[in-house]
Amino acid sequence: MSLERNSLDSQGDVSFKEDANSLLITWDNRKCRTDSFLKVFFILFWLVWTPATIFMTWQLIKDPDIFTAVWLLFGWTGTILIPFILRRLWMQEWIRMNSDEISWGYGDPIKSKKKMIAIHDLNEVTYGYVPSNDGDETTPTLNLWMARKGRWGYRPREILAYWLHKEHKKAIFDCIGTFITQRGIALTVREHHDYE
Repeated sequence: MSLERNSLDSQGDVSFKEDANSLLITWDNRKCRTDSFLKVFFILFWLVWTPATIFMTWQLIKDPDIFTAVWLLFGWTGTILIPFILRRLWMQEWIRMNSDEISWGYGDPIKSKKKMIAIHDLNEVTYGYVPSNDGDETTPTLNLWMARKGRWGYRPREILAYWLHKEHKKAIFDCIGTFITQRGIALTVREHHDYE
């Protein structure tokens, strides 16, 4: 039996399609409500970062020194990469899950990307403001936490649905959590505290 439902709002929807073996979640970032804080932060940061990088380039030409040269490595990297990160705001994204693996990706006519992880390589799925040594994150995230520890002792994670508004992320989390529970998949599903 197939189940289809949409999480609707005035700016688009997230589509949930579930059958006996799998769950497919899709959305178009151009039509869905996205996280305004993240968009504004990245755009403002880039608008300040780019002129600073151009100024430092002029400084290097005028008076070469090692500090300016090293700074420019990061300066031009950020100047070029931030627009590529923002490109995801105009892409379609998807998450597919079954009892053996979870895969996700995004794409547009120019580029598409896909990642896949076996369920046995994961430890838990979480949603919310993830705590850290520096305090909680500033925006809620939907996370896949790896079962193994990383190189420096931390548990690596993958962040899904990064640009979506928190209401959409929460709906996706709830749907994934229900799918995991109903199928008896050996993953912990946990929600971190919410400030609201």
